Amino acid sequence: MMSALLALALLAATLGVAGCGGGDEEGTATQGPARFGKTRIAVNLGLAAGATKRYIVDPAQEGGFAKGAPKRKRTIAKAIVAGAFAAKQLNDAKKLAERDPDIQPLVANITGLTGVLGGLTAALQGGNVDVTELVGAGSEVDQLLEAGKALGLDVTERTPPGL
Repeated sequence: MMSALLALALLAATLGVAGCGGGDEEGTATQGPARFGKTRIAVNLGLAAGATKRYIVDPAQEGGFAKGAPKRKRTIAKAIVAGAFAAKQLNDAKKLAERDPDIQPLVANITGLTGVLGGLTAALQGGNVDVTELVGAGSEVDQLLEAGKALGLDVTERTPPGL
């Protein structure tokens, strides 16, 4: 049952990430002029932060990943999907930040959090849940948001709808 649930979560994450961005329309993160670049970076970072905190960090602090916790499988599945969603948002923000000389110093922070989320998602998929690492992701998110604010971005955490 656990493997079927994880497979379903991975499929949903793959379809969700594959369907996001990368289109031919002007102004996407991958091509076209960087319209509203700083605003889009702030939105991408806010969505990534909100998904990470709501579906990964908060459940870890509340014991939602502990063996025997109620709805543990659902919590893990949501965390996996949220991790993939956050990674997509961070990649979009990174592409935009690389093109803006004022925001380029943020690329290292974005890359660091993307790596942390990748490791956490892989661990969750394998069923190996280290609560200290999950909670530690919250401090990585906070560091990224502070770095963004220091560069003049108005970054606020936003909970993604429908995760």
